[in-house]
Parts: sequence; structure tokens; C-alpha cells
Amino acid sequence: MHRSSVTSLLSMLLLPNLVLAQTGNLCCSGGSSAQTYNTQVFNCSGFASSGGTTGNCGTSLIGSGGQDFAIVGTQGGSTPGFSGTSMDMLPTGADHAAISLNYQTLVNIQKFKSTFTFVPNGQNIVFMVQNSNNNSANGQNFSAGAGCEADFFQGFSQPSPPNNIMAIELDSYSPLTGPGSFSYSSVQWYTPGVYATNAPSPPGQSPCNPNLGGTNFTYASVTKISTSPVPLNSPAGTQNTTTGDTYFATVTYDGNNLSISIYDVTAGGTCPGATCFSTTWSGVNIPSIVGSSNTAWVGLGGATGLASSYPLYVNSFTYYTP
Repeated sequence: MHRSSVTSLLSMLLLPNLVLAQTGNLCCSGGSSAQTYNTQVFNCSGFASSGGTTGNCGTSLIGSGGQDFAIVGTQGGSTPGFSGTSMDMLPTGADHAAISLNYQTLVNIQKFKSTFTFVPNGQNIVFMVQNSNNNSANGQNFSAGAGCEADFFQGFSQPSPPNNIMAIELDSYSPLTGPGSFSYSSVQWYTPGVYATNAPSPPGQSPCNPNLGGTNFTYASVTKISTSPVPLNSPAGTQNTTTGDTYFATVTYDGNNLSISIYDVTAGGTCPGATCFSTTWSGVNIPSIVGSSNTAWVGLGGATGLASSYPLYVNSFTYYTP
């Protein structure tokens, strides 16, 4: 059986129980251990053409609507769709595409816990909280640039990048820092929302390494953090490859500390422990970042800069508040 088929089967058999087991109390992601998250906003163990916010959540595909979630963005010659109960956001062959899986209702972002399971495609996947209002596609329809712009940034085609965004990118393509060779998959959070001329971080943060630039302007690049001991690539030091495994990611925010942890479900990983990657950023004010608002739109994104050799699957997605 092809590895992606095995992964899909594992997802259908195992992931609903994993999702249900890890909601509620936070056990394993940094500086938020005392906080509990018991109010369900949505708990998607899979995706379907219709449904609610529990179980297989209803998701409209590009050109349709009326469901709790929507696939939106630039297809790049591909057709996102359902693969069993998984969402194939960026099918094999997607070229210069940027696709979002957005919840279609504003959510409280003062404190939250979100989980998602995915199979990487060798490029990127992004967790986004945003109130963008200066992009060509905003709100529940938000999607932005392709390639290293990772569906939340835009480097060249407009006077300013999409604003009011907090994005956490898992990157399987860009080097950890600046021009250089790829050595390992990475994670970093970004606030890309201000045009910057040789500006320091945080205004105008770019997820691209090497950094994007242009005539008389540049954006502040940010060093990425290796996800070791959890590689998204195979071999681990080869960009634009994937293990084909299913990963479980947990994002938590307690009003100050923003954390992410990931582990490889297929390889038998778990969090906490030696097979877990986890990092925490302190002093993060998400309501201020997204436009001084306690509510925002939440979703997952992904992008390709060249024809994708592998599909990007999202198998589950949850969001809880205290």
C-alpha cells in the first residue's frame, strides 16, 4: 500500500480519539500549564461536504459556501478536495498556490487552545489568527501569497502586506536563517502586517529565507527555529521532501505565552517526552496584533512556490477557549 494511503487509514482509525483525548486541560506546551480550555468552539475529527462543528465538520470548497468551514485561495492549477475525511488542501502538482481552510465565524482569541493533525507536503503549513482588512481577500475569505509567503504574507504586488495577522508557520522548505542551505524543518511566529523600509523586527516580518526585497524596500526577516527532534522532511536535511507521516500540533495562548508543540503520530511520538518538539514565546499580545480586538478569524493555510511533489493533508482541527 502507498505510504499516503497508510497515513490516511491511520488518520481515520486513530485521530478522532487523539483529538478528543487532548482537549480540555493543557498538559504539554510550555508556560501555560495552569490554564484549562473547556469551552468548545469547534472539534473537527474530519471534514465533509456538510455537517456541524463536531465530528466531520462541514466544509465548502472553492466556489461554494454555506458550511462552517471554507476552502479559499489561489488554486495554482490544483483542485483542493476531500480525501476520505481528510482535506487535501494542496494536491500533488499544485503550483504557485496559496490555500486557506478558514472557520467562517469570528472566535474569541484572548486565550485559546487549538490542535490540528496534518501530513506535510515539503513546503509549509500555517496556523493563522487574523483581522486583515487591506488584502485582496480578507476576513473569512483570507488567503495571501504563494511559495515562501506561506498564504499569510505578500512581498511584492502591493504597497503593504496583509495586516492584523498572527501566524505560526511550520516550514519544510526555507533555510533556518538568511541565504544558506536547508538543514531541518522549522517553526516561527510572525506579525507581517506593516510595510517596512529597512525596518527592524517586528514591523514587516517576512517568513521568507532568503528574505524578500525589492526596489527601495526590504522586510525584516526572522530566524526560524529547528523542530528537532521532530523532522517534517525525509531525509531530515533535504528541503521539499516529506516523511509522509501524520503529525499532531498543539497551539496554546494564555494571554501572554504563545506555545506550539508537535509530534509524529505515525512514528509513535508523544508530548511531552523525547519525541516531542515544543517552544514558547512570551510577551505576545494577540488582541493588539490583530487590530485591538478580542475576536478574529482563525484558520490553517498552506502554499507552494513550485509544483508540489506531495499533497498537504489536514486530518483534524479543534479550537477551545477557557
